[in-house]
Amino acid sequence: SWINIIQSLSTSLGSYSWIIPNTPSNNCRVRISNVNYPDTNSISNNIFRIYKVSTDSCPGIPNINYSGQTYNTIAIGDQCWLKENLNIGTMINVSIEQSNNGTIEKYCFSNDSANCSIYGGLYEWNEAMRYATTEGIKGICPIGWHIPTWNEYLILLSNVANNGLDLLAAGQGLGINASGFSAMLGGISYQGAFQSSSTYASFWSSTNYDTLNALNFEL
Repeated sequence: SWINIIQSLSTSLGSYSWIIPNTPSNNCRVRISNVNYPDTNSISNNIFRIYKVSTDSCPGIPNINYSGQTYNTIAIGDQCWLKENLNIGTMINVSIEQSNNGTIEKYCFSNDSANCSIYGGLYEWNEAMRYATTEGIKGICPIGWHIPTWNEYLILLSNVANNGLDLLAAGQGLGINASGFSAMLGGISYQGAFQSSSTYASFWSSTNYDTLNALNFEL
């Protein structure tokens, strides 16, 4: 079905600005017809989406001040999340193993601290968990928050109809940030090397897959 944007317009104007209607859809196109010959028309090739970008912070918790930085909150369904990736701790070179030494350690992509400011820190699972294995533990999170469980990630996905692009910040790959989650594709560190900046991100869960591995959430 088609919604009429404007009844008619002189082609001599060359363009027309219009307000996106409040009609969410995943299958939108634009059609231009000849007012005298309606069957003569042109339809846009590319499909686009109309969606509402979530801007609702968590009830009573608009933001969190943690380790000298401010993190905004976002309510997605019945869950409360931090919008930005955590960036806390002391930067160490990727050639050095993060260890249980009482100091929170992080990697910054390409060993460049500026990348931590953009994408957040990169943490090994044990470091993120603060060397515990309890599901839902606080880990390196602020007081009152915790490393998400695998089930919580599944609920998050269900709240965005399993569309990971809704969770990516606009401009990150094909991300559209419809959820307000604002995930950044900060890449990963693996076996002493950095990989996949701007194309991949991995978020730890606090849920063990087996005795040697934990489940992680990938975008």
